[in-house]
Amino acid sequence: MKTTSLLILMLLLALPTLMFAQKSEYDALYLNNGSVLRGKVIESTPGKGVKIEIVGNNVLFIPENEIQKVVMREENPETINVSKESSKIEIFPQIHLFGGSDQSGGITTAVAYKFPFRLSAGVGTGVEWFNGAKLPVFASVNYKILPGTLSPFLYGQAGYAFSIETNQGDYNYYYGQNQENHGGFLAGIGAGLSKNISANTAITFSIGYRYQQVKITSEYNGYYDDDPNHVIKSDRTEKFNRIALSVGIKF
Repeated sequence: MKTTSLLILMLLLALPTLMFAQKSEYDALYLNNGSVLRGKVIESTPGKGVKIEIVGNNVLFIPENEIQKVVMREENPETINVSKESSKIEIFPQIHLFGGSDQSGGITTAVAYKFPFRLSAGVGTGVEWFNGAKLPVFASVNYKILPGTLSPFLYGQAGYAFSIETNQGDYNYYYGQNQENHGGFLAGIGAGLSKNISANTAITFSIGYRYQQVKITSEYNGYYDDDPNHVIKSDRTEKFNRIALSVGIKF
């Protein structure tokens, strides 16, 4: 149930941005008089002309002898012009689904600096679930492989996850009672696809590998110990290896 709810939430997050992304591309008619009409070409008749629907659902018919060229699905020029002034700082919220023997999820946000060669680096935090709620604090790097509005990318991250639920308060047959969760080292790598929907906004989908350590301390009485007040403490480290599916938005 938790996994299904998380997938639905990711789809709801991605749907409006995907719809908006479609609006950033238009068909374009370049006319002999130097003007440009942008919209959706709905009919093109050789020897006669082109019918195009522009802003406001207005349909125009342009004779062929007035048209210099037709460009289908041209990127919105407003996006191109603004991109010269794009911000050097990006905010990157993501929703994660961690799959494996046990499934869990998380929400994180990173703030990064964008370098000129399509590399960004920054720090982030959020809330994730690995044997209880965790507060991850991590450094991350992201490399966009290709220039342009659509590109694959690579990412890596490393840091430490602090435990939000420290006292598990339950009894374990093997490890005793008063189990306390102390968090541990985290790391992740992966690849994905990024689609720009404006100069400073992009949607991302990625798949990768996520590693998480969790240190746990517990107390128990020795099985053959006659002293009930003699408490033995033990430490152990649990290691989680998960496939990470993520969707996010870069601002």
